[in-house]
Amino acid sequence: MKNFFKGILIMLALVCGLNKNNFAQCDINLGCIDNITLNIDPPVFNANSLSITFGNVEIGNFSCNEANYIAGMAFYLYQLLPDGSRITQCTVVSEPPLNIVANIGLNFGQSNFCETILPIGDIDAPPSEGFEACDGALLEAEAVLYITEQTNIDIVNESIYTLLPTNQYLVVNLGTIEININDEFPGNGQPLTTAELRDFSSQTDGPQTLTCGQNIELYTEGLSRLANCAPYNDVSTGIPSESFNEFYYQINGGQPIIIADENSGAVGGQITGPDSNLSGNCFAGLLSLNSPYVLNYSDLPQNICNGSEIVFTLKTTDLFTNQTVQDTYTVTYSNGNGDCIQSINLNSGWNLISLDVTPANNNFTSIFDDIIGSGNLQYVTGFDNGAKVFNPNGPPFLNTINELSDGFGYWVKVTNADVLNVEGACLDDGFRKPFDAGWNLVAYPPDAQQMPATYFDDIIGSGNLQYVTGFDNGANVFNPNGPPFLNTLLQMKNGYGYWVKVTTPSAKQVNNLTNVFSFINGTSNLPYGEQVKVLNEQGETIAVLDVIEDSYLMTAPIYGDDLTTDYKENISIDEKLQFSWNNQISDFTTNFKGDYAIEIIDLKFKLDNSLNSFNVKAYPIPAKDVLNFEIAVKESTDLLIQVYDNKGSLIQSIDKTSLTAGTQIISYNVSNLSAGIYTYQLITGEQISAGKFNVVR
Repeated sequence: MKNFFKGILIMLALVCGLNKNNFAQCDINLGCIDNITLNIDPPVFNANSLSITFGNVEIGNFSCNEANYIAGMAFYLYQLLPDGSRITQCTVVSEPPLNIVANIGLNFGQSNFCETILPIGDIDAPPSEGFEACDGALLEAEAVLYITEQTNIDIVNESIYTLLPTNQYLVVNLGTIEININDEFPGNGQPLTTAELRDFSSQTDGPQTLTCGQNIELYTEGLSRLANCAPYNDVSTGIPSESFNEFYYQINGGQPIIIADENSGAVGGQITGPDSNLSGNCFAGLLSLNSPYVLNYSDLPQNICNGSEIVFTLKTTDLFTNQTVQDTYTVTYSNGNGDCIQSINLNSGWNLISLDVTPANNNFTSIFDDIIGSGNLQYVTGFDNGAKVFNPNGPPFLNTINELSDGFGYWVKVTNADVLNVEGACLDDGFRKPFDAGWNLVAYPPDAQQMPATYFDDIIGSGNLQYVTGFDNGANVFNPNGPPFLNTLLQMKNGYGYWVKVTTPSAKQVNNLTNVFSFINGTSNLPYGEQVKVLNEQGETIAVLDVIEDSYLMTAPIYGDDLTTDYKENISIDEKLQFSWNNQISDFTTNFKGDYAIEIIDLKFKLDNSLNSFNVKAYPIPAKDVLNFEIAVKESTDLLIQVYDNKGSLIQSIDKTSLTAGTQIISYNVSNLSAGIYTYQLITGEQISAGKFNVVR
């Protein structure tokens, strides 16, 4: 981008013969008796010829009394910043504009102009002589008349100001020239600041509706520029102003997710980076001229669909004018026309499946409605930063997963062979959930079969893939790092799910849990809020069972050893499991199954020396209006009574201080409670007594 003149050398036929230089000193103010003449009309820009004219140039009354000298003129052009100062730009990809953006040199030779006025006439600076007009630029012009004994100076490539002492030249400021070619810029040297967001392929403004799974591709233009140089329809040829961008998106009105801001430096456009001389704020901005800004659907949070709205905002702020312009672009995801139907054959027992559709209702009770209705579904298990399970035949509050997420695989166990039919929006073949470090249970959406080496070529190339395992009437495996003839997973198929183990995560979460697991839940005789530890044979805690409503033990996964590693992470299949509460080991034991299913247990612990270390009786049960607590304590203490509903929610807490030694009765008004079963806890110091009562109406 050369926006300065090449030198224009005009030799006049006024040159006298030259003698040998004796380097005597010329003084432009002392050569003639009369005052120096230097007259020039204000310069004019011609938009048709793209040239500048310096009109009616007249010179006279200057000379040098030394033996050898030369005289001449130079015209200098400067581009002005919006604050009126001459431009100094930070580093750009192409050549930066100089402080002097144009230099026109005229050499008069050794001439005596005393008592002489020479009408030179008009001097033009057309594109053919190297002048490049930049639309929107504000130029300042100076004319310099000089005379010097230094006959070998190069005024084309160097400035008179640096070559000669000040008594050898005269400067006339010719004012400013406004370059206006397309009426695009604000004028008077003010920057053109833009913020534009459009669909990249169609170049249309939003809003835009995409089918779930599609990536977002945007044209982004966030520039502030002082001028546009030829070709004028190419925004990348602009001379950048000093500016910064804010570019972010929000999902369903949530917190902004920053793509670029004033701390990001140059993201696109012409500038290679912030300039420390300009407080780090000199960059041209954002420009996706030849390739789009892409937000991959896989980089969005799970379940972004069904009307989810993503609003992009681009702001450009010019630092000279402090003007901010902005544009927004809205993308709405939909399920499409819902004309995709997938049928998956389920074998009796366990099946590892995945969907290539997004159901309108992603709840398991809806997806597996027919199979649940026939009593054929036993379990659905998933894995998302840990193992989760859905049991349609148990209490719903013990389920740790209830909905299907796009891109995930699931284990499904049925009693008899069956067919799962699911209708919904087609999932894009290229959709893939972000990977967590370690094991991932993923879907395979493409209709066509592919070899694992082809489907995962990107993460194989980066050395990130460790294993892929599948299950089709038995387990099969693909190891990209081993001999190919040992692989038993040869083709990946639609409708099947796959275990994928990677080293480095592409998602925000990280887990090191194994793909060998089963679940435990059940019942106990413990009050709400207690915890039971699950111990291995060495007495180490490997899981915790929370006691919830009605003394149920909440579902917890138990993880086994990962056989793909050289070390032992967790317990082995058939290893003994024990259960501990309050330093008691239950008489009940079991073995680790690692079969993805739920083992339902019933634990009983002795409460006499723990919870019931002080005597409490509650009556009448059932209660209608009042429930009495008869409490016997050996010494004075504080008492806290807590009452929970059948969902485990605390509904009342009564603080009775200064409970005296002996037996006493505390009445609790239950007239405002609905009919049902409730749990109470009486707490004195570190001692707890718990029980249940029911209210009738």
